[in-house]
Amino acid sequence: MSEATPVSASAPVPAPPPRPGTPVPGPPGAGPGLAAGPPPRLGPPLVADAPGAAETGHAAVDAALARLDGLAEVPTEAHAALFEGVHEQLRQTLAALDQPRP
Repeated sequence: MSEATPVSASAPVPAPPPRPGTPVPGPPGAGPGLAAGPPPRLGPPLVADAPGAAETGHAAVDAALARLDGLAEVPTEAHAALFEGVHEQLRQTLAALDQPRP
């Protein structure tokens, strides 16, 4: 059997970095703070977070998506109607692509 390699007691093992949004100790007397970085997001990313989502290059699609810009100010109970309207506008735009052009 081989001998175990002795572990030095003088070299502390560094702790892993805290996950974003977890409490971390702050300066003495300041109380705990939060780890650096944004809080973890639950669910899929928002459209506004997607790179290049502001403009698609298709005017009708851009107009439909622009209707979602003020969603945060719309009462929650009105969200479904807004989404349905945007969906209908996008559906009509897509259907128009199948129509023969004069």
